[in-house]
Amino acid sequence: MPALITVPDDREDFDNFCNAPENIALIPAGRIAEIGSPIKYRDGNNALLTQAEYMARHNVDPEPLWQQIQKYLDENGQLPATAHVGLKKPKTPTVNLSGRKF
Repeated sequence: MPALITVPDDREDFDNFCNAPENIALIPAGRIAEIGSPIKYRDGNNALLTQAEYMARHNVDPEPLWQQIQKYLDENGQLPATAHVGLKKPKTPTVNLSGRKF
């Protein structure tokens, strides 16, 4: 197995790394941490993979990439307009406070 791809620490280098067309598929689009299950990552091709599967498929550890994305979000409050990220709001039950039955 070839050496893992290193994730750049510098902000500008990381931006260039993420914007390179050959790297689009390996940038994690999501991270799912369920209790009692291994952490899973959603890659740029929408595949749901464990960390070991991710490293085997893309030759990069997704956790440092995810940490860089979180760092960007913490600093800027949002992803740049050029990012294509789909967010799904959790469903919350509607509370009927009036006591009426519909």
